Amino acid sequence: MHHMLYVWIFTFISTITFVDGQICIPNPCANGGVCTAISAINYVCQCSTPLLTGKNCDVLLTTTTPRPSPCASNPCENGGVCSESIFGTFTCTCNQYSYGVRCENLNPCFTQPAVCLNNGVCTPSLNGAYTCSCTAQYTGSRCETLRQPVSICASIPCQNGGTCYALNSNTQIYCQCLSGFSGSRCELTNACASSPCLNNGACTNVGNSYQCTCPNPYYGTNCQFLSAANPCSPSPCQNGGACAVLNNAAFCACPAPYTGATCSEIIANNICATNPNICKNGATCFPVGADSWRCQCAVGFTGANCDTVATINTCLQGSTPCLNGGNCVLAGNTYQCVCVGGFTGQYCETAVAASTPCKPTPCKNGAVCYTIGNTDYTCNCPAQYTGRQCQTVLASCNSQLCSNGGTCVSMSNGQTIKCACPAGYTGDRCQNLVQNQCISQPCLNGGTCFQGPFTYDCKCPIPYRGDRCESIAAVSSPCDSNPCINAGTCNAVGNSFTCTCPPGYTGNTCEINTRPAVCELDCSPGYCFANPSAQPAYACYCTDNSIHLRTCRTRSASRP
Repeated sequence: MHHMLYVWIFTFISTITFVDGQICIPNPCANGGVCTAISAINYVCQCSTPLLTGKNCDVLLTTTTPRPSPCASNPCENGGVCSESIFGTFTCTCNQYSYGVRCENLNPCFTQPAVCLNNGVCTPSLNGAYTCSCTAQYTGSRCETLRQPVSICASIPCQNGGTCYALNSNTQIYCQCLSGFSGSRCELTNACASSPCLNNGACTNVGNSYQCTCPNPYYGTNCQFLSAANPCSPSPCQNGGACAVLNNAAFCACPAPYTGATCSEIIANNICATNPNICKNGATCFPVGADSWRCQCAVGFTGANCDTVATINTCLQGSTPCLNGGNCVLAGNTYQCVCVGGFTGQYCETAVAASTPCKPTPCKNGAVCYTIGNTDYTCNCPAQYTGRQCQTVLASCNSQLCSNGGTCVSMSNGQTIKCACPAGYTGDRCQNLVQNQCISQPCLNGGTCFQGPFTYDCKCPIPYRGDRCESIAAVSSPCDSNPCINAGTCNAVGNSFTCTCPPGYTGNTCEINTRPAVCELDCSPGYCFANPSAQPAYACYCTDNSIHLRTCRTRSASRP
């Protein structure tokens, strides 16, 4: 009768690599066995021949030696389940509370309550340790510390000793200047601080200098001279010319096509009339003197004669080249107009009568449809929706929702989410770059440009006035220099003025923005301001200067 020679060898399977293998030096495995470290304090021997067994390969198997079960000694700890293979090896299947070759290590992520705080993700490591992967807002070994945002004042400091205040959730700054300085960052010397204008003259800072507006009958750089009569009363200017007192004399600013000291002469050689094609691409020509001109370019063109197609900076200027609500998008070294439904063409200038991808609109839940070419479309979804047609409701915030560094915020109703945009961006998802109309320098004759909520304001130096400081006139009111910014209304009070600010702005010249960074209303294309008497405590200020309690979209949708 032949006896089978039973050989059993333990094979340990582990996903953990132990760097410290010193337990195998010197080799504890006898008879040529190979030692493998399975922990810092334990090892396993692979014997050189099936005739040997034992922990150190020092037991000789005989024909009468029965084959023991590798699971008989209960090698799996902490509730692990032992499984025997046909080759006489065993494997431990661990539960979620342990890990290791024999389930000998307890998982600290389950055995300790609330290891990682504030939605941090716990990952076990060797020797019962763990690491926490924190969300963007938290830090620390257990994600216990809220990260403090870097104040915008650190990157945009006030000059000349001014004190910086971070406003609107750290997106804007307000500089409180020391006496003798002015400007949005206290960068201008306040030449008016020393009251250089005499005889109740009104002082206006012009760069780092000043200009005095003198009451009658005074004149001069500092209103120091007494004049017997006002040379502009009555005005000597004819044909609609505007009179200004300069150096104690009348000066007439003449409208085209008049010229001369009193605007009584017609320009004989009107260069715009004799050269009708001097301004290109639909531009408007204005004569300047007898032999010069100025071209006012149509959208999409630039240059002295409007003969150059506008390039990359066009999208950043106030006069976007895209018509009929088209969205200007930078594309390499030029731009591209993404048209709303019903329009096409390079500048969205052509109305499409036939059916287009956006007509009727495939976009749902109030999304805006934009045509791409003649056959495709894209939907600009409100913040709480996603999908190609904005058909899917977002249940909660996610890191991909808000673009350009916007912060996703869940509203109090639990159903609506909004994007709080950083400075310079707007839109439901912060996808639109705010067009700074001051980049194109629209203010003439040294005027200072201020970007308002809908358009720009020019603060004019004396004696200029007008929306762009384009006219010269005798200054008879302190409001003629347009001191109120952000669409504020100027009210003359004697030789001074007060500003009536639109909702969301305050300050002597409406320079302080108090609009909330996050609002539960959809006020686009207007803006939201705090309204404590409403519920929720907001209201919308729309582009037609009207106020609505819920939205501006109904009114704006009816406009051409």
